[in-house]
Amino acid sequence: NKMYQRLIAHKDKQGHTDIPQRFGQDIQLGRWVHKQRQAYKKKTMSAEHVSLMNSIGFEWDPYQTAWNKMYQQLLEYKKQHNGNTHVPQRYAQNQQLANWVNKQRRIYKSKTIPVERAKLLNSIGFIWEPNNAPRANLAVGVGTVGRPVQTGYNTPTRAADVVDLNKPLSP
Repeated sequence: NKMYQRLIAHKDKQGHTDIPQRFGQDIQLGRWVHKQRQAYKKKTMSAEHVSLMNSIGFEWDPYQTAWNKMYQQLLEYKKQHNGNTHVPQRYAQNQQLANWVNKQRRIYKSKTIPVERAKLLNSIGFIWEPNNAPRANLAVGVGTVGRPVQTGYNTPTRAADVVDLNKPLSP
């Protein structure tokens, strides 16, 4: 198939099959890829064709793939920040992650988040409403003057990392 060959050529050149429906570089390929995804969703594609597409690592659901990549970035953030998943809204190291985290909170609040995604985020201690997090669960670090400072909203990994924010900080 001519379109399949164009898809393989694209993958060889770009390293992926995540082609949007309105693919400016090759409008026909974008439309064909979209039709493949639709046929797959409707279960009207032969098993042989599915197998062929799978053999080249075809992206059946690019939105889910993109979500999974961002989730992996959140896991990495959590690992680098002592179990904390509270990405600041303005996070210079990865603004895309900060935007994604805020989007997850918005769609959770609007009750439109898929259950599987909410369960995955819950499983890593994701805080849906950071402003309403219990103050006793604030994770802290050490500031420049040696005083504990708030760095996130997840339960700290060590008891020594907890500061009672209702008591004055000692120097």
